[in-house]
Amino acid sequence: MYKIKIRIVLILHFIICQNLFSQNWIQLSNFPGSKRDDGVAVYLNNKTYFGTGLQEGWSTTSDFYELDTKSLSWKTIPQMPVGGERQYACVFAYKNAFYVFGGDGNGGALNTLFKFNPNNNSWIQMNSKPGNGLSGASCIAFGDSIIIVGGRNNTAQPTNNEVWLYTISNNTWTRRGNCPFGGRWRGSATVLNNKGYFMFGLDLNDAYRKELLKYDLQTDTWSFVNNFPQQNGRSYSAMLTASQQLVVFGGKDSLNNYYNDTWYYNDVTNVWIQDNPLPSFARKGGMCCSDGLNIYYSCGINKSDTRLNETWMTDIPLNINSEKIKTSSFKIFPNPARSAIYLIINHAQFTKFTYRILNTSGIEIAAITKIESAETEIDLSNFSSGIYFLEIKNENGLIEIQKVIKE
Repeated sequence: MYKIKIRIVLILHFIICQNLFSQNWIQLSNFPGSKRDDGVAVYLNNKTYFGTGLQEGWSTTSDFYELDTKSLSWKTIPQMPVGGERQYACVFAYKNAFYVFGGDGNGGALNTLFKFNPNNNSWIQMNSKPGNGLSGASCIAFGDSIIIVGGRNNTAQPTNNEVWLYTISNNTWTRRGNCPFGGRWRGSATVLNNKGYFMFGLDLNDAYRKELLKYDLQTDTWSFVNNFPQQNGRSYSAMLTASQQLVVFGGKDSLNNYYNDTWYYNDVTNVWIQDNPLPSFARKGGMCCSDGLNIYYSCGINKSDTRLNETWMTDIPLNINSEKIKTSSFKIFPNPARSAIYLIINHAQFTKFTYRILNTSGIEIAAITKIESAETEIDLSNFSSGIYFLEIKNENGLIEIQKVIKE
């Protein structure tokens, strides 16, 4: 009887842990535009924006829609200017605007770049990339510095390994060194802890790749990290950063299998973990973005070539591994905050701890600071409204991550 009770307790503990550290998918109201695949999505200031792509009837689109992450309601925003119709584009956000680059338009691969400012609800054209257009390239956004890698100069041409740097603040393009691991078309890319990550896509020989590559912006160097844990490579997948880890969803592999699975990558342990799949069609080419804690996924196309307009949201549990211990020894208040938060440490050796603040892409916003007092004020007055992460460490590594909301 005693052994049975212990077994029941262990099972209950396992179930509770699974519920705490697994994501849950929630279906939202359908995408309000036409059903489509190969569009773009981006998060900016409590809003997510979805647009472009290839709609039913096989025509490209330039329309855009806004999903409020608080009310979860949709509204239409102005479509891109004439000539903005495209699929396979790149999108990135910086400060109070987002940008759409390249893609495949009615006349082939595009080199144009457009900026949308939600404050005045308008589009303006920025400087175009020099030379040929790029379709199916991937974007790695380091704040003001945007890396565009791979793609094709025409969808019928071989994949290239070009790397370009677009600097938002001075609206300039600079050619960087080619990716030494070869080109990729319709790969997946994001930033985590100030490093770029690039995976999947079709190579020069149209083979599906599965290597995870890391990019250092400062040195313009690439390195191999590991392989995705499944045998066949993928393309048309979503990879983004949420809860301080890489999140990979969906796509299509070399055997024409379509997926609705979710994977997390931990950059500390170098381990992939699979979590709950989307409770709907396996799909590729949907529009996906993250607000730092949740991911939002809309549309896509399934194996039967049926385009979709479903929209889903999932919460991503915080990055937990053997070196990271959740503890109640740390408290922050107020949260949400307007100008400052207070970090309270209920630990006798508080001076052995440091903290730093990261944005939702894992980029450091406030540098590592040694904690000198059990009650520490952290100034947020120069931060834009949004979600941040307060990372607390001791000399042995990471102790805790807490979400901070700046109003």
